[in-house]
Amino acid sequence: MDVHQLRCFLAVAEERHFGRGAERLHLTTSPVSRMVRDLEREVGAALFVRGHHQVTLTAAGQRLAERAAPVLAGFDALLPEVRTVVAEARSVLRIGSTHLTAPELVDAVAECAERAHPDREVVVELRANEELGVMLELGSLDLAVDYLPLSRPGLTCRPLLSYRMGVAMRADDPLAGRGSLTMADLADRTVQLLCTDPVPLSVTRVRKQMEERGARDVRFYPVPDVVRLAEHVRRTGDISLAFVNVATGATRAFHDPAFRVVPVDDGPELQLGVAWRADRAGDDVLAAVLAEVCARWPEALAVG
Repeated sequence: MDVHQLRCFLAVAEERHFGRGAERLHLTTSPVSRMVRDLEREVGAALFVRGHHQVTLTAAGQRLAERAAPVLAGFDALLPEVRTVVAEARSVLRIGSTHLTAPELVDAVAECAERAHPDREVVVELRANEELGVMLELGSLDLAVDYLPLSRPGLTCRPLLSYRMGVAMRADDPLAGRGSLTMADLADRTVQLLCTDPVPLSVTRVRKQMEERGARDVRFYPVPDVVRLAEHVRRTGDISLAFVNVATGATRAFHDPAFRVVPVDDGPELQLGVAWRADRAGDDVLAAVLAEVCARWPEALAVG
């Protein structure tokens, strides 16, 4: 058996469902089912009793789940632990972010780290949203720059920028000529939200704000690709939540003559900030970086 087989098996075992297990791994059901079948052939016994709506573990599956979980956890922790040792030896500061985060903000936080520790190498890693919290917990990141809040316990967050959101639409949309909109204007429109899977807590909160303010059809676009989302808007006439007057990050594809981004006066707010492990509050290295960050952003700045 290999690690990927164990990962597929444990995801299905914990979810009690092949489809939900596959979603956790960002895979389709077919390869996950194949991995589990291969593992069952190697074990020589069924690991699940398959039902119409869920699966249950057999005795063999229960024993494998009990023994495999700590093995997989140890394997996942191995690389971050080795990286931490290497980073300490090289005096490296690691900052994590996502490809959807405004790159100017990430660069500015990295500059704060460089000012705080000119003798250290500052490395920026772009990862999926759900990976950032895990990497902070494991110590393979010192600081994360992301949309807040991060949905993991044991982290401390500080907002830096607060965005009032607008909506992007086709340039020939009936609403495109308006100087601004309200959520009431969007009540009968389909609004697409760009996000990753699983959906970050920050995006879930934005959707709740929109629904509370009158939007009735707010959907999560299934692919975290702003270019494909822009093409969907162009093709279907749906509208998308977007930053106003920000031509980078998750809005860049809409700064094109084919589209118009219109402010929404009572639109949802989205915060960008930094996060770190709460138990590192007394860490002198991190404290110096945070002091520079606080000096650069003494309070959360409103944008748009």
